[in-house]
Amino acid sequence: MVTETHVRHWPSFSVQVASTVAAGDAFNGGLAAALYQEHPLEEAVLRGMATAALSVIKPETQASMPNSQTLQAFHSENYKY
Repeated sequence: MVTETHVRHWPSFSVQVASTVAAGDAFNGGLAAALYQEHPLEEAVLRGMATAALSVIKPETQASMPNSQTLQAFHSENYKY
């Protein structure tokens, strides 16, 4: 993320990839949902990243989309503020 005052990079989550189909859509959906829930931008980016990471661990696109409980558990386990 680049702003007028700084550059921020987040390392990716390490997962076993089955298929990358729809990973970008998953990221955008996770980001949008977090922003809608009024999370700060940097946390929303992390939630988008976690959603995308979870979406690539299963081969079927629709079945790979995580629900909110799965996302929260993954995010809590893999990212410490």
